[in-house]
Amino acid sequence: MNQQGVPHCLLCHREEGVILPPIWTRTHEVVCPRCGHFFMSFEAVLSMQALTLPQKAPLMAVLREREILGLKPLTVTISTDYGIPQETFAKTIPEKVDRLLVNLSRLAPDAGNKYALDPERDFPLGHCTNRSGLEHVRDILVSSGWLERDKTDDSLHRLTLAGWARAGELQKGAIDSSTVFVAMSFKPEWDGAWKDGIRPALEEDCGYKALRVDAVEHTEDINDRIIAEIRRSKFMVADFSSNPGGVYLEAGFEMGLGRTVIWTCQDDDERKKALHFDISHYNFIFWKDPEDLRTRLRDRILALFGEGPRPKAVGDGGTDHG
Repeated sequence: MNQQGVPHCLLCHREEGVILPPIWTRTHEVVCPRCGHFFMSFEAVLSMQALTLPQKAPLMAVLREREILGLKPLTVTISTDYGIPQETFAKTIPEKVDRLLVNLSRLAPDAGNKYALDPERDFPLGHCTNRSGLEHVRDILVSSGWLERDKTDDSLHRLTLAGWARAGELQKGAIDSSTVFVAMSFKPEWDGAWKDGIRPALEEDCGYKALRVDAVEHTEDINDRIIAEIRRSKFMVADFSSNPGGVYLEAGFEMGLGRTVIWTCQDDDERKKALHFDISHYNFIFWKDPEDLRTRLRDRILALFGEGPRPKAVGDGGTDHG
């Protein structure tokens, strides 16, 4: 052991990774050039021993991107919802090309800055599972005119003017907002899910403003107001427990903007069967009661976005929405 800790990443096993002291604890702090900065419980370390590196790649991509974005390090435990990385992991080559381009723009944020791209270390940046995958994605960026190699050192790369324009287009959907749009049924039977589940998870636990259109005073057409508020929101929580058609439309609009939808539904066999096949494959939070919804939604939001910018309410039930 050196002064900085034990050389070893608990997730990808890269020797350049470091387990920071104290070493003999139930949760370890790790800094890895491939996976980023994160915490990992002893139980999670054991549970992942049987997984291959490609199987871990989605989680590695999430952790590395969180570090690039400056978000609070994630704690990986045995109860971590590993469906989140699987859902957000880019599946197609065009998606991987876009993710690598955006991540490189964040790592070298000034025009002309160069980044030493190491395919063995950096394959999570392109949502790839190995070195060769990243090399293929990088070569597509170069051939597309979005990335160029340094003439004297081909490990150094920088975005071209066209690359910066493309990266800017891709990031238009990622707005800086403290508001989260909530799409759900307004029927009284779902008041508990709203008042004791979704709203306190967002406002008291995570520091975001929860917005439901029925609780907002307005004079314009309701559809115009819905569209305007969705455009202003950072992401959406959509509850399909009552299978309302409007929620399908609102969630589709949010996805069309390139933003995240967190899918929820009451854990009931009939309600699950009622979900349309187009969305049933998404990583739903199936909740048993409002308290369970609050806990699981809080964990999902913190894993994906970290804490919001608003002061978290304590014990007051959140913002008064009327």
